[in-house]
Amino acid sequence: MFKRLPLRIKITMVTTLLLVICSVGLTLIISYAGKQMSVQIAEVTTPAAIIDPAEQPQTTPETAEQARVSMTLIEQNQILKRYYWTSFGYMILIISIGGLAAYYFAGEALLSVSELNKKIQASSLDNLSEPLTIPESNDEVAQLTRSFNALKRQLDAAFTFQKTFSANVAHELRTPLTVLKTKLAVFQRKNQALNQETQLFVADLDKQVTRLIEMVEKLLELTNDDEMTEQSEVALSDLFESIQFDFTEKLNAKQMSLSFDVSDKSVIKGDLDLLYQAFYNLIDNAIKYSEAQATIRISAREDEQLLTIWVTDTGIGIPKEHHAAIFNPLYRVDESRNRQIGGSGLGLAIVKKIITKHEGTIEIVEHEGTGTQFCITLPK
Repeated sequence: MFKRLPLRIKITMVTTLLLVICSVGLTLIISYAGKQMSVQIAEVTTPAAIIDPAEQPQTTPETAEQARVSMTLIEQNQILKRYYWTSFGYMILIISIGGLAAYYFAGEALLSVSELNKKIQASSLDNLSEPLTIPESNDEVAQLTRSFNALKRQLDAAFTFQKTFSANVAHELRTPLTVLKTKLAVFQRKNQALNQETQLFVADLDKQVTRLIEMVEKLLELTNDDEMTEQSEVALSDLFESIQFDFTEKLNAKQMSLSFDVSDKSVIKGDLDLLYQAFYNLIDNAIKYSEAQATIRISAREDEQLLTIWVTDTGIGIPKEHHAAIFNPLYRVDESRNRQIGGSGLGLAIVKKIITKHEGTIEIVEHEGTGTQFCITLPK
């Protein structure tokens, strides 16, 4: 429990605990010393004489001495009680003031840490090359900032190398694969009298080359970090009607249908081509992994700030343990299934990147029935 508390609360609790120990110890010592002093004073103090002789009680010397001692003890105990309660009250007051002061000064001392935390939270892949401002003070926070800047430089260099390497490999692979596909097409046209086994072999080879070309194209899309230069108002209903038209052949081949419940007034601002690519990939996956005669549903709702879109299919679904990693590049739930269907493991990674560029989010949500449902939120 203590380990989960904020650092400011921890410092305040530890400081207050030390203050309590010191205050209680000091109060006990002072109280003990005060009691000893009051006893000594009482022993040497002579009680005041009675001025009016008529009021002098008729008692023996022994009785008078006992009464004097008894009254002295009673008064002494009353004074000590008042002293104890006063000391206890001042102790509580000092502890309270000390605890509040500890909380305040702990916050002031950790202010630079809070500012550094906000800067770190604001760091992302888009600003890895921008170092954090190092505080003028040469304390632990400044050293931590320098260490984090060094880590950012290393990460930026690693990501830059990864993106450059992937882009270069994709560029180098695209040309020979395209040439190979063209030669296979020419070979098929010139050798139509081949036996069935050879025809099946060439057709399968052409299919695999096509798959490689698609993977290379998706890899290029994934490594493309160009900022959105042209943004326009995109009507969702028009966007999905265009995607539905482009999927007519695939939908008819599997006797599937695509329905969408989207208002004609639902409009977002963004890059039309990128948004088209994102939803095209989602619907393409839904068609690939759904059985024949299935229905893919798209619905959208909006409020004052956000537009939420659901893409739902009735396919084979994605196990819950894979939800967190499904948007990682080249991640596949089932290798054998993806080989049969032809997935590259890059489609959802591209979708995630496009939605993030539009300052939105995408996630898989639980829903009733079989299949998969993606929830996309975009700012209006």
